[in-house]
Amino acid sequence: MKKTLIVIPMLLLVVSLLVSSISFVQPAFAGQALQDKLTEPLEDVGAAAGYEATTPDLPATIGRAIGIILGFLGMILVLIVIYAGYLWMTAGGDPDKVKEAKAWMLNAVIGLIIVVAAYTISGFVIDQIFKAVSGTT
Repeated sequence: MKKTLIVIPMLLLVVSLLVSSISFVQPAFAGQALQDKLTEPLEDVGAAAGYEATTPDLPATIGRAIGIILGFLGMILVLIVIYAGYLWMTAGGDPDKVKEAKAWMLNAVIGLIIVVAAYTISGFVIDQIFKAVSGTT
């Protein structure tokens, strides 16, 4: 009975982390909208100066690279959470194994929080840089 009271919240935690990670991955349109928002002012300036925008610019490439790297790190951390849950479920009541699983779980959740914060901060910083460059508020 006592194990069930521990197992059920942990399963709910793992499922909620998986569902939330999927929801972070879903908005591909938001990424495209951000890219369009960032590149349209630059294309307008280039067109006014007589240039055609045919290649992706450096900031868009950097933003895309940051998104890929942080997405990959988030995926690894979700796998670590799943592994920690597996360790916990197979601990068989051994306090040392449970303690190790909790440590893995805590470190992975902290890592996920850091990755989400980094993604949010980098998106905000890139948006502010382009607002400053394009002169919009």
